[in-house]
Amino acid sequence: MISFQISSWVPAEFWSLQTLLAVICVYLYGSIPFAYLFTYLFKKQRLTDKGTGNIGVANAFGVGGLKAGFLTVLCEASKVVVPIAIARYYYDAALAVTLIFVVISILGTSYSIFLKGKGGQGGTILLWALLLLSPYTLLAFLVGFIIIYFVIRNRYYTSLIGHVLLPVELFLIEGNLPFVIFGVFAAIFYSLRYKPQKSDYSHYKKDMKLLRFLEEKFIKKNKYIIPINKAKDPSRVGMKAQKLHYLKKAGFRIPQTYVCKFAAYDEYRSGDENVLNRLGAELEGLPLNGRTFGIRSSANVEDGEDLSFAGQFESYLDVGSVSQVLNAMVKVWDSAKGERVMAYLSRASLSQSDFKMAAIIQEMVKARCSGVAFTKNPVSGFDEVIVEAVNGLGDRLLQGQVKPLRWVNKWGKWLEQPQDGEIDRELIARVVSEAREIAKKYGTPVDLEWAYDGEELYWLQRRAITALKGINIYSNKISKEFMPGIVKPLIWSVNIPVVNSSWKRLFVELLGKDARSIDIYNLAKSFYYRAYFNMGVLGDIFELLGMPRELLEMLLGIDVSAGKGPRFRPGIKTVK
Repeated sequence: MISFQISSWVPAEFWSLQTLLAVICVYLYGSIPFAYLFTYLFKKQRLTDKGTGNIGVANAFGVGGLKAGFLTVLCEASKVVVPIAIARYYYDAALAVTLIFVVISILGTSYSIFLKGKGGQGGTILLWALLLLSPYTLLAFLVGFIIIYFVIRNRYYTSLIGHVLLPVELFLIEGNLPFVIFGVFAAIFYSLRYKPQKSDYSHYKKDMKLLRFLEEKFIKKNKYIIPINKAKDPSRVGMKAQKLHYLKKAGFRIPQTYVCKFAAYDEYRSGDENVLNRLGAELEGLPLNGRTFGIRSSANVEDGEDLSFAGQFESYLDVGSVSQVLNAMVKVWDSAKGERVMAYLSRASLSQSDFKMAAIIQEMVKARCSGVAFTKNPVSGFDEVIVEAVNGLGDRLLQGQVKPLRWVNKWGKWLEQPQDGEIDRELIARVVSEAREIAKKYGTPVDLEWAYDGEELYWLQRRAITALKGINIYSNKISKEFMPGIVKPLIWSVNIPVVNSSWKRLFVELLGKDARSIDIYNLAKSFYYRAYFNMGVLGDIFELLGMPRELLEMLLGIDVSAGKGPRFRPGIKTVK
C-alpha cells in the first residue's frame, strides 16, 4: 500500500537550512558542464559550436575524443554519487531525499547556471541513477526502448514514449510513489530539452557501423531513396538535402521531395551495374505518376558555409516517368566529372576521391512566379532583404536569360521596387517576412529559392551567403570628424603602424585571441589623401563585443525613415 503522507517519506531534519544548502550545492555540482570542460581541455573546441552543439556525453566523444568522453561519463556518474552520498550521510539514506537530490542534479545539468540556463538532457545521470537505485527498472527501460523503436521506427517518438513510460515502469517494479514522482520529473526534463534536429545519434550514426547495418537490413524499406523528412544526416545526403529537411521540420512549406543517398552514387562510381536496376525498383514504389519532378544534386561539398558550388552541377526539370527520373539522376552524377567541377575542386584544394553525390527528387511547382531572396546584401553585407522574381519558372532567372524584377526591403521600408505591378507586392512582402524568419531560425544570413503557384509559397532551396565573409567597406563618415584635412604619405606611413597598432592592442585586450588576426593595414586606408576606416572590420568587432553588426550602418549615416532599424541591446558578452 503506497503512503501519500510526505512526513513518511522524509525525516524531520529535512526541513532545515542544512537541506537548502545541500540543494544549492547539488544544483551547482550538477550544473558543471563536464562535457564542455573536457572537450575544451583536450581539443580546444567549444562544444556548443561543434558536432551537434549538445552539451552531452555523445557529443563529447564525437568532438573531444575518447579521453574527453570517458572522463565526462565518470564525472556525470559523480552527479548521482554525490547526491546519494549526501542523503546517506545526513539523512540516513532516506529514499525520497535521495531521489529529490538526484532530480536537483538533473535540473542543474539541464539548466546550468554556468551556461546561462542551457544544458544537456540529463540522460546519462538518469541511467546512472537507475543503475544504482533501481537496476531492474533500468533493464525494463532499455528493453522498452528497443521494442518501441522496432514498432514505430522513429527515434524521436521512441525517446519521448520511452521516457513517458518510465514512471509506469518504476511503479510496476518498485511500487513506490517517490520513485514514480522521480520518473515524472526525469521525463519532463528530457522532453523539454530533446531536440530532434540536434540528435547526437543522427549526427554520429556514420560511425556506428553495427547500428547502421541493422537499420538498413531490418528497418529501412528502401536502401537508397528516402523522403526528405528522414534526410537529416548530411554525411549521407549532403548539405542541400539536409537544409531542405530543416526547412520542412521548421514548418516552412517545401514541395514533395525525396533524396537518393550517397550510397547509390558510390556503387555507381565503383562500376556496380545492378545499382540502376535496384534504383528503378525503388522509384517504382514512389507515387510519381501524374506528376513531374526536378532532379538536382546534393553533394558533400555543396552548399557549405565556406563553399557553395552553386551552379556547378547539372539540374533537370519537368521529369516525369521512372525511366526519365533515373536517367536524369545518372546525368546529375556524371556532371561531377565535368571540367568546371574539376576546376572548382582544384581551386578549393579538394580531391575527386573525397567527393560524394546525392540526388534530390523534388516535385515541380506549377509556378505563377518564382525567384530568389537574400536576407543580406551579398555585395555590401548591409542588413536588407533583396528579392528578385520572374513570371513562371525561375530557371531562366538563375541562368541569366531574363532580367528579373527587383525589390529591396530595409528595416520594413521598401528602398527599391519595380514600377509595374506584374507581381503582387503583398506576395513579395510575404517572401521577405518568411525569408527573415528562416534566417532567424538558421542563425545566419541565407540565400533562398522560392516559387508561388497562386495559392501557396514554396521554398525550394536554402544556402548560406558565402560572399559575406571578409567584405571591406571603407567610409570616411567617422574619420573626417577628427581628420578632416589631407593626410600626406609621410604622415600616413607613421599613422598606420603607430595608431592602428594601438587600436589592435586595445581590441586584443578586450576580445582576446579573436582580435589577434586583425590586420592593422586593413583597418584604415588612404583614398585621394583622405582617411577611410574599414567598416567591415568594425562590424566584425561589434559582433565579437555582443552588439548588432547592423550598428555600423547607423555609424555610416544610413537612416531609413519609418524603418525599424537595429537597437543597441547589451548582453552578457558586451558587459564582459
